[in-house]
Amino acid sequence: MRPDEIYPFILFKTKHKNHYYFNVLTNTLIPLHPLLFLILDLNQQGVDVLQWYNSAKHKEIELDGTKFNQKDLAYYIDRFTILQKGDLLNKVSVSDLFCVNLSEDDIRTQFSNVSTVAFEVTESCNLKCDYCIYGELYNHYSERQNNKLSIDDGRAFMNFLINAWNSNYNFSKGNVVRISFYGGEPLMNMEFIEEMVDYVGSKKKTVRNLRFAFGITTNGTLLEKYMDFLVRHDFYLTISLDGDKNSNKHRRFNNGKPSYQNVNNNILNLKEKHPSYFKKRVSFNSVLTSASTYPDIKSFFKTQFNCDTHITELNPLAKKKSIKDIYRSILDDNNVRDAFCLEEFNELSETKYIRDFNFNLNGQKFSTYNHLFTDLRNARRIPTGTCLPFSKRVFITAHGLILPCETIPHHHPLGKISNGNVDISFPEIAKKYNSLLRNILPQCSTCYQFSNCNVCYLLNINGKKACPNYRSRKNFTSYFKDQIEYFEDRPLLFKDLSKSY
Repeated sequence: MRPDEIYPFILFKTKHKNHYYFNVLTNTLIPLHPLLFLILDLNQQGVDVLQWYNSAKHKEIELDGTKFNQKDLAYYIDRFTILQKGDLLNKVSVSDLFCVNLSEDDIRTQFSNVSTVAFEVTESCNLKCDYCIYGELYNHYSERQNNKLSIDDGRAFMNFLINAWNSNYNFSKGNVVRISFYGGEPLMNMEFIEEMVDYVGSKKKTVRNLRFAFGITTNGTLLEKYMDFLVRHDFYLTISLDGDKNSNKHRRFNNGKPSYQNVNNNILNLKEKHPSYFKKRVSFNSVLTSASTYPDIKSFFKTQFNCDTHITELNPLAKKKSIKDIYRSILDDNNVRDAFCLEEFNELSETKYIRDFNFNLNGQKFSTYNHLFTDLRNARRIPTGTCLPFSKRVFITAHGLILPCETIPHHHPLGKISNGNVDISFPEIAKKYNSLLRNILPQCSTCYQFSNCNVCYLLNINGKKACPNYRSRKNFTSYFKDQIEYFEDRPLLFKDLSKSY
C-alpha cells in the first residue's frame, strides 16, 4: 500500500443523531440511514460485511432505540454493494490527483486572460495608521522608501499586456478588465493615474473585444481635489474609514493629527455633489479595532452616509504581541454570531471557511447513487489553495516588481519592469511554482482538507516546513462534524446560505 493512500470519505454522527458520509474527492455530503452508516463503519473497520450480514440477517438490529428487520438490512446491504462496486470505499492515492507540472503555456494562458491589473502607484502616504500592513506590526514586506511607479514602466507593462491580450492565448473576449490603483495613498501620484487612464483609452481600440473599468482604493484625504476626475471616468471608488471620530483614531496624519474630520467632510461633499455616482460606485472598508464595535461601525455608516461598509479584523500576519492593545475580534460579544443577518454572517472571519465550504458543497447536488460516480474523482488540481499565477490578477509594485497579487510578500516576484522594459519569463515562473508545489505535495497527499484548501503557499506557508491548516482524517472529521452541527442548530441560516450561493 502506498504511503499517500487515504480513504476518500469520512463518516460521522452528530449530536442530533444524524448520520453522514462525506466524500473528499467529489465534495458530496450524503445523509445516511443509521443502518447504512453501521454497515459502512463496519467495513471501514475491516469487517467482512457480507459475512456479517449472513450471520445477522435473521436477527433484528436496534439502533438509537429503533428496531430494523431483515428486509431493512437487505436493502442497505444492497446500497453498500453499489458503493463498493463503484470503488468509492477503497483507499486512493491522492497525489495522483495533483498537478505539479505546470507548463509555460499554462502560465502564459493565465496571463493573457488576466481580469485585474493592479498598480501600486506610490509607496508614499500622508497617513501613519497604527495597524498599517507596511508598518511596525508586520515584517513580511520590504521597507517603504516613498518610491513612485514611473509612467514609462506603466506604459511598458500595458503594452506587454496588450500583446498578450491580442495573442491566441486569449479566450476571454468581451470581458471587463479592471485597472486598479493602490498605494500608499494612490492620489499622491495622480500624474501616473491620469496618464494611465488616458493611455488605456488611446489603446482600447487595439485590444480585441475587451472592455475596461477603473478602480481605486484611497484614504479619502485628497478626495476633494480629485473627485471630479474620478467621477468623470466612472471609477469604482473604495474609501478606507473606520467609523466615527473615536473609531477612526488609529488613522492619523504623519504629524499625528487625526484624519477623521478631513475625510468625513470630503465624503459628504462627494455625496452632495455627485449623489448618483456616490450610490453607484462608492464603497467603504473599515478595520475593527479596540476603539470600536461592529454594531457601532454599521450604525455610523447607515446614519452618516446611508450606506454599508465592509468590516475586517486586523490582518492575522501581524506580530501578536504588538497588536494586542488595538486588536478586537468581531466575535468579542457573547452570542453575537446568532444575532447577525446573512450579510453580516458572510463577513465574519471565523465563519469564512464555513461559508466557502458551503459554497463548494452547494454545487454538488446528490439525488441518486449514480451521482457519486462523477468525474470529479479524477479531476486534476494543484496542491494547496494557491492560485495559478495571474489567474485572478497581476500586481505591479512601486518598485516595478510583478506579483500574482498585492498580498504576496515582495521577495516572491514573478518578473520586473525597469527603464521601460518588461522582464518576465513564463518558463521560469512555471519552474518556480512546480518546485514550490512539489515541496508541499507529501502533506497535501494525506490532508483531508485538500479539496477545500484555502492556504496560499506563498503567503501562509512561505518557508515553513509544515502547513498550518493540515488536517488528518481524525481532525477533519471532528472539524467537519462541528460545521454540520452548527447548521443543524441553525437550519434557517443554512437555508439562506444555500439560496444565496
